[in-house]
Amino acid sequence: MTHACCGPGYASPEAAMKADRETILYTIALYTGTGIYLIYLIVGFGGAIRPTP
Repeated sequence: MTHACCGPGYASPEAAMKADRETILYTIALYTGTGIYLIYLIVGFGGAIRPTP
């Protein structure tokens, strides 16, 4: 049995730091305090933003 990396992710932190940066960001937000409890999944663009002329 080998211990090669076969799932998502990187084989080591060093390999992750050398790879291209991710462009999609995921986070969650909780809505509480009103008796209604919702959990949101937020997806955003994390790529380089070019300034407009």
